[in-house]
Amino acid sequence: AKVVGERWNLEPLTTAEFTLDDTFNGHNLSIVTCGLVDKYCYYRGPHSGGAIFAAFSGVPDSVFASIDVQKFVSITMQCIQQFHIDHKIFVEGFLSWNNTQYEWDNQTLLAHFQQDLKIEFEQVNNFWRICAMNTILSGK
Repeated sequence: AKVVGERWNLEPLTTAEFTLDDTFNGHNLSIVTCGLVDKYCYYRGPHSGGAIFAAFSGVPDSVFASIDVQKFVSITMQCIQQFHIDHKIFVEGFLSWNNTQYEWDNQTLLAHFQQDLKIEFEQVNNFWRICAMNTILSGK
């Protein structure tokens, strides 16, 4: 993670200590760090100072298997409700991880699962937010 942080000039991945906030917190940093390496997960455990985040590997391959459109929507909704994230960056990264093809038409993304998923975005204060998401028949 540090090597990638240095290459991409991502200070939170290269700095030993900094103040946590809504964007740079234990969950978000653990998500990014585990995403940078192959097949790692993290666990948030209790700690007298708040929480400890531990990364681990060796989990079954099924943990990293591609998911269907219903699971994608469910996880996406959970994440955007729980974490302060740019929805557009999250959705594109999640689709890429899931090996799901997609295309853009202005501010609308069409993801090609068994059923196509249409996601409309709006920009709010330099932040892309999902304003609508629904499945459509793909004709496949």
